[in-house]
Formats: sequence, structure tokens, C-alpha cells
Amino acid sequence: MQALTLCVALIAILMVPRESVAADCTKTTIESCEAECTGGRAVACHILGEHAESRAISFEVHEGKSSKVVDAVIMGEAKAHFAKGCEGEFTWSCYKLAEIDRPRRARWRNKGLKVDRRLCMREKQAFACSRMGLVYKEGKVVGRSPVRAAGLFDRACKGGEKAACAHLGVMLLDGDGRRRNTSAGVLRLETGCSDGLGWSCIRLASDYQKGVTVEKDLDAAERLLRSACKSGQQEGCVVLGVLLDKERRGGGSKEASELFGTACEKDVQSGCVNLGDLYESGRGVRKDEVRAAALFETACNRFVGGCLRIGRMYQDGRGVDKTPKKARRYFQIGCGNQDPNACFHLALAEKEGFGGAANPTEAAGRFREQCRKGRALSCQILADMHLDGTGVAKNRQQRKRLLRRACTLGRAQACGLK
Repeated sequence: MQALTLCVALIAILMVPRESVAADCTKTTIESCEAECTGGRAVACHILGEHAESRAISFEVHEGKSSKVVDAVIMGEAKAHFAKGCEGEFTWSCYKLAEIDRPRRARWRNKGLKVDRRLCMREKQAFACSRMGLVYKEGKVVGRSPVRAAGLFDRACKGGEKAACAHLGVMLLDGDGRRRNTSAGVLRLETGCSDGLGWSCIRLASDYQKGVTVEKDLDAAERLLRSACKSGQQEGCVVLGVLLDKERRGGGSKEASELFGTACEKDVQSGCVNLGDLYESGRGVRKDEVRAAALFETACNRFVGGCLRIGRMYQDGRGVDKTPKKARRYFQIGCGNQDPNACFHLALAEKEGFGGAANPTEAAGRFREQCRKGRALSCQILADMHLDGTGVAKNRQQRKRLLRRACTLGRAQACGLK
């Protein structure tokens, strides 16, 4: 099972252009950030806000349900730091407040846009144009406008903002906001990759590996991913490892294990999960289910990733003692963090009473949601529940509709059922 794919377009959103940050002010040297924020450096205040926000959010399991818990006091600290950043015209802080401070959303959004419009249009600051481009491309705090986003990226690119050129390349490849232009899109992403924008390498490599927007070319994908990894982009190293392992390229699974191990040591949870996958199967390393379980558990407990994998191991008793209650708990945590596979296994556990009391009504709701999102097996299971009235009312017509949907979605076993 590959724990990671090359579908990583979101990395492009995360690698936002921003003013340079002092080398001694990072999330791991908070004391330095506090001193710089007090001294009026807005970007340092923003980093403090991000740090506080990450501490404010946790996940708890109560009565069979996983839910996000927000510490209001710590979140208040985060908002205060973001407010200082916004007042200092670091507009990412304004846009962040527009997301988390809903009562005053319009105020923070408008303040950020006002500053960026001035910097972009009147003061010709390319980074501000690029920043507004991302805001309109994402559509989180303003209505999504691909055409406006592409225009802003184009303006910023002509002003020398390298990240904006790469973002425009993505839009040209996808035909999003601009007419599709594959050659121009590839050129911009290749240039971004050469300029050290790791996410640019990863996005283009993804398309080459899958044959999306460009002709499939695994050599090109590997070249780009090696460039991303060399630039220090650990996510690129992980994706490179997945490619080497899956396609048996380069050093294959053995080289992949080294890449995953390094990423895991640097707190990249996808590296831990993928390394655990190798130890579980014995690809590139000596099979060691105990080590695999430890890696999955670490990923889940520290980074809210790998919860499904450790849950499965507690379910089957591989690498750990078989413990149904723990398995179900990890499925709950994974599901609470939007892992659809964890939700599926949680629904099965709730339906059968595995690791806790049976709750077929809750299970039916989860299967219904997954069926709606295109999971054929969930449609078939829910159809069977309508046959005998488990957690739902007996309803043969609804059963038929669900079986038809499962069949349409590719579940051959459902096609001949009535």
C-alpha cells in the first residue's frame, strides 16, 4: 500500500511568497521570534501566531466520536500575534485572521486586500501581487476568481517574482483562469524548479508520472524530484522515494527507505508512514512489523498521520498485541482528521461492535457519506443494511438504488444483486 501519491498540488499553495524571515527566527527558535515581534518585525509575529495556533488545536475521542478541540486561551494568543502581524502590514496575518476570526472576517480580509492593492498597484511590489493572486486562487477569504488570480500572477512574474511565474505555470497547465498552454506551463514550472522552488518540481513531476497535462515520462519525473530533494524540500524526497519504490527506479526500495528515514527524522510524517510501509512489507529493508507499528504510532500521535495503519495493526495483532479497543480508537482519530479509509474502518467497527459497543446507526451514516463521495463498497454495505434493517429502515427500493450506484462506481459484485 502506497501511503503517498504524487498528487501534491496543495504544496504549491503552502509555498506562498512572503517577505524574507530572519534566519534566527523560526518555529523552533520561538524566543528569537518574540524578541523580533516586540521590536516591530511583523513576519516574526506571524510565526508566533502559527506556533500558537498549532498548540491550540488538538483532537479528542468521546463516546465513539473524534472531534477537534480548540483551546480558546491559546487561540486568543494566536489571534493577538496575527493582529500584530496584520497591523505591521504582513498581510498573510490579515488573511489568516479572516479565516479564524469569523465575526470580524470582513474587517481583516479588507485590510489585507487594501494593503496588498497599494503595494502591488501603486508601489509596484511584485510579491504583493503574487500574494493577492494566491488569495483569489484559493478562494478561502474572498470569492474564488481564477482569471483575476492569473492576471495578478502574470503581473508579479513580470515584476521578477519567481514563485508567481511558477503559480502561473500551474494555471496554464490546468487551463485555470487562462487558456491551457502546456508548453508555457511546463517552461514556467521547470524554471521554478531550477530556481529552487521545490513545490514547482513536485507538481510537474506529478503530471509527468501520471501522464496528466503532459505525456507520461518517468525519467522527467525522477529528474525533477531529485532536484526538489536536493533543494532541501523533504516532501520532494518522500515523493521521490515513493516513485523509486513503486516503479523500481534508481536505488529502488532501498534508496527509498533512506529517503523516508531522513524525512521522518526531520519530522515529516509522510516519511515515517512510508518507512513503516516498507518495514511492514519487507521492501528494501528487513521485514519488521514491530518497527513498522512504532513508526505508524509515532506518525499518528505526533503528526496526526498513520492512524489508519496503526489501527489496522492493532486490529490484526501484527507488530503489537491484538487490541480491538485501541484499533477502534485510532480509526476514530484518523476519521476525525478526514482520512476516508479510517472512516471506512471505523464504520465497519461500529457496525460489528468491534472494539466497543455496536452503533449501526452511526455506521450507516458514515457509509452513506462515503457512498455519496464515490466509495462503491460503502454503497454495497449500506444496501445490505437496508435489506435487513440494520441501523436503517428496511427499504428494498433504496437497496436497489444503492446497488446500482455501487455497480456504476465499478463494484462488479454488486451488479447482479437485487
